[in-house]
Amino acid sequence: MPRVWVVRADGGKSLDEFTSGPHPHISFGFNIREDITHLTDVDQIEEKCRSHNPDRLPLAGRIARQIHAFLFDIKPRNVVLTPTTDRKWLRYGTVQDGSPYYREVHYEDGGFHGHHRPVEWRQELLYRYDCSDEDQIRMRQRPTVVLISDDAESFWSHVASGSGTPAPTPKSGPIDPEILGALEKLIDEVNWVQAQDLIADLLSAMGCEVLCVSPPGPDGGVDIWAVSSDMLTPDVPLFVQVKRYKWGNNINAKAVRELRGGIKFGGRGVFVTTSTFAKGAREVATEPEYPYIALIDGPKLIALLREHWDKMSPDFRQRLDFLNSTAS
Repeated sequence: MPRVWVVRADGGKSLDEFTSGPHPHISFGFNIREDITHLTDVDQIEEKCRSHNPDRLPLAGRIARQIHAFLFDIKPRNVVLTPTTDRKWLRYGTVQDGSPYYREVHYEDGGFHGHHRPVEWRQELLYRYDCSDEDQIRMRQRPTVVLISDDAESFWSHVASGSGTPAPTPKSGPIDPEILGALEKLIDEVNWVQAQDLIADLLSAMGCEVLCVSPPGPDGGVDIWAVSSDMLTPDVPLFVQVKRYKWGNNINAKAVRELRGGIKFGGRGVFVTTSTFAKGAREVATEPEYPYIALIDGPKLIALLREHWDKMSPDFRQRLDFLNSTAS
């Protein structure tokens, strides 16, 4: 079954090189300046990454996995997507038959690409917001090579149905009274310190590895450090901020920027609140060239707690039993 991948083009700057000329393709650089298409073992590829990138040793393993995926996991007839410079549009095409090949390409800005896969590119563009919300989130991962979907047919069916969020800055509508009541009870049951523990417990229930919960005091914008174990985006560092606010006390853009300042290279942010987000905060969370920040407002938080209820700790399930009893 064909899969769907994102292969980035230096923020869209190399897209013309990918799609024009006598040999349309996708390619990567990572400063690997020798042919490694014969290396099928990730550990061997990692050794090459270390030798060619001595200043990026902590990332060598992650880069090696991306290279291995590019060379061997992306198969003929798989779909590849490449974001344009504004990230709203995607060029897409189909990987063609033929083995990966090595050809040195040097760009005017000093960039270098060596390893290539042949691609038949389509002329029309794909609007990113026509994709499903889940696929849009995966597209915002920082790696150069990202698996978006194991099922291309399902991916295109979501595009055709328009199931994705139609705009990058949706406005908050009236809140369901039952959800508002659940949020008010939640705020009554947990203080701000316990709210951090609750979100850490939720992350664990969702399959993440929680590394640390910040003690009381200044935290530099980050309350929880975790690692995503999502099969499609494994080992992604998560930097989480939690705000226990009453509904209507919206999170502003400044608060989201503070979280963004605490996100380390290769990580992504998660901002959780029992309230909701102002328009400016939503815009900051999706600004190009910055780490992606997932925004979880009160209604979404209630939905996630109910979805993962059975895996939550017994203490929280007992204290927040009203969530279970009202779950539909």
